[in-house]
Amino acid sequence: MAIVLAAAVPLGLAWCVAQEHRAAERAQAFCAAARPGAGAAALQAQALAQGAHAGQTRWSPQADGSEQLWATFTGVFPLSRHICLVTARAGQVVEARLAYLD
Repeated sequence: MAIVLAAAVPLGLAWCVAQEHRAAERAQAFCAAARPGAGAAALQAQALAQGAHAGQTRWSPQADGSEQLWATFTGVFPLSRHICLVTARAGQVVEARLAYLD
């Protein structure tokens, strides 16, 4: 029993590290594809298709008339969020940047 437990702990840690890395890579790839000047209409659907969290990926209107898409890729724990924050104005991407919340 001790051998099984001794093997399970490192395997579990390795899985956690891999899942965090995977969420970070997905957020980076999504941000790299959201280039300034590109159309923003399909970005939410693209983020969801790439594995973004459905409940935390949405457009939010801003006071200056722009909109922001919080494309959230969840890591191991629900509070580990790798985010690509896309700002759009008049249907065009203005900026895309990475953020991390935990």
